[in-house]
Amino acid sequence: MQSPLCGLDQRINFVCGALNSPHTITVGAELAGVHVLFGGRARRPGSYHIGAGGLFIEEVIVRTLAETAERYAQMTAAHFGAFDIKFQTYVEMQGSVASDSDLIPEDSLDLFDSTAFNKPNFPFAPFCANSPLGWVTMESMVGARPMAIPAQMVLVGYRTQRQLGERATFSSVTTGTAAHRTHDLALINGLLELIQIDAAVGHWYSGWPCDEIRLDERTRTLQGIVERHNNGRLSAPSTTFMYISNPDLPGFPIACVLRGPKGTSPEVAVGLGCALGLEEAMYKSWLEALGVWDLATINMIESSRRSPREMDQEKPRQIFDLDSNVAYYAEGHGSNVFADRFSPRSVLGASALGTDFVGSADDRIRYLVDAFRDSEKRLYRLDLTTRDVEELGFAIERVWSPDTLSLPLPSAQPTRHSRFIAYGGASNEYPHPYP
Repeated sequence: MQSPLCGLDQRINFVCGALNSPHTITVGAELAGVHVLFGGRARRPGSYHIGAGGLFIEEVIVRTLAETAERYAQMTAAHFGAFDIKFQTYVEMQGSVASDSDLIPEDSLDLFDSTAFNKPNFPFAPFCANSPLGWVTMESMVGARPMAIPAQMVLVGYRTQRQLGERATFSSVTTGTAAHRTHDLALINGLLELIQIDAAVGHWYSGWPCDEIRLDERTRTLQGIVERHNNGRLSAPSTTFMYISNPDLPGFPIACVLRGPKGTSPEVAVGLGCALGLEEAMYKSWLEALGVWDLATINMIESSRRSPREMDQEKPRQIFDLDSNVAYYAEGHGSNVFADRFSPRSVLGASALGTDFVGSADDRIRYLVDAFRDSEKRLYRLDLTTRDVEELGFAIERVWSPDTLSLPLPSAQPTRHSRFIAYGGASNEYPHPYP
């Protein structure tokens, strides 16, 4: 899988942590030149956001290779014929969609407030029912009919057909996509990521509360790991775990917030995790936070090379990529709003939170899918497993729901998304801090 000539990864990069970084391993990887398949330009290093943090070399390499397979499948599945993309306007789709399928409702495609399009460099155009779009049909997981959905909303790396009049009206990120050894395990991870990102995005852009988790006997193992790898150093960042409850979906969505000692950089970084067991979710969030901490260090260096920015706590900066936002908060910008959003409503002992759900892969899928069905949410899946990825032993699944929030570009918050009603409405204009 790793070779500069023929591997899915051209190379794997090991990040040399700063002196105040925890004693863990962070790696990044550079995806093969899939742009060649589409006649596009090569992307800059790091643009695919492939990598992992962990405690052991085997752990980070395995997770990085799996994430590579996921990104590769996302970028190439349509090209290699895993499914068809239909190219029509919304009006034309209304007359041509198969009799046994549905078409996504028009109100699910009008996600941005009209004032958003006046933002400088806003990357999207308003949805227009008479403008052509690429469409992909996804299978329902809750017993409904298949649904035709704009490929822009579900396929990462989808290239708009500008020569045919298609405009970028949405963004798709990796939310809900997972690679694993079996389709069932990939589906579980994808479903958990939907729940995780829905909670994180709903929380950030609204006034939805979060609660700090006090470590206790239930999280004794995790506490020992964190303390051991911080190694008692005064320069190590402090670690705080926040529980962000999902309004109506199960699991434990966790944000791990790292804060550096006063006067050091990065100032903050935040990682996300979600699982059906609390300690597992917290461990996932901690590992991601460590990776984001190192990513923030790199992004800060790149940011300072491009142009130094002045502090402005009153006016949010417009950010339309998933790197600059990490550097923005790591440098101390927007510190007031960051502190406000992660100011806990209460401190809860870990043992006071809900019980873990334990079961087989089938049990976990049924439990998660039933939660979407019981809360009257639509839920769809798409098998992205390409033949070459399958031969490597991976299954790649994409799950998506028009009734949950996906990770948007930081300053392109979909304020008209109906899901914000469950979070009390979108009210925060600052870019989110997640990569």
